Formats: sequence, structure tokens, C-alpha cells
Amino acid sequence: GNLERKTEYLRREMKSLMSRTDVVGYGPSRPRVAVCIVVPSVPSLPSDVGHHVKREFEEKLIVDAAVKAVESVFRTTDRNRIFA
Repeated sequence: GNLERKTEYLRREMKSLMSRTDVVGYGPSRPRVAVCIVVPSVPSLPSDVGHHVKREFEEKLIVDAAVKAVESVFRTTDRNRIFA
């Protein structure tokens, strides 16, 4: 479905970006970091909300949270320190 396509796209983009990062040692004073992106579970919606609306809402929350997390990592972390 749509969520699977968006998730796969995000995974490919991250893999592409990470593969461009040189993994040669960065020195003892600047160790590399591994990053794990965790997206919180989606809150429950009222039962009177249609299934299609729920699914779109869930997909949007998941994708938006993942994108914000990835953006935060690259905004706040020296890219030379990210271990691919």
C-alpha cells in the first residue's frame, strides 16, 4: 500500500545517503554514532471515523514522524560521525 511505498522510499533514501558516508575511522576524540529511528505508535481514533480516514491519518503520522526524526539527526549530528 501507500505506507509500504513511502517506507521503502525513506529506507532507500537513507541507505543512499548513508552509503555516501566514508566509514574510515574519525579519530578517538570523535567516535562514530549509530542511529536508530523509532516512530511512536499511532494514537487510537474514535470508532466513528471511517477506516480509510484512519489509515491515511496513521500513514501520515508515521511518515511525518520518521522524516522529522531523520531530519533532526542530520541537523544536529556531524555527518562525519554517522556510522553507515
